[in-house]
Amino acid sequence: NKSVIFCPIALIVNRVVKENYMNQCSSVRLDTLAELTDFVNTKLCEQNLLKLGAFPLTERVLRRRGKPCAMSFCLHGPRMVKFMAIWEANSNRILFYNPSGECMDVAVLISSPVDEFIERFSAQDVEA
Repeated sequence: NKSVIFCPIALIVNRVVKENYMNQCSSVRLDTLAELTDFVNTKLCEQNLLKLGAFPLTERVLRRRGKPCAMSFCLHGPRMVKFMAIWEANSNRILFYNPSGECMDVAVLISSPVDEFIERFSAQDVEA
């Protein structure tokens, strides 16, 4: 008996690669988690014509088998509209989504804060 492990990150990445890659990849160097957060916030605001800093951005660590593997960002826009981005640490890509779930852009990181991310969030207890 082999158990199947559900991995939403893999489903998202596979769907993006197959359907919506859109040739909009940009290469970015981000060395800290603060730079990553600022970049995502700025990009989501620019893509959606929102004033930078006018709407809150929340972050959530995504885990695979209890270990941090990605970070989800959500910009809470006007009228309860949510704009999302997911940074997948292993592939060093940030996937940007519109409110209907379509991938609108992909940024490839040539340098990323993977070590800081793993160090900071591996030490935290996994919430039950």
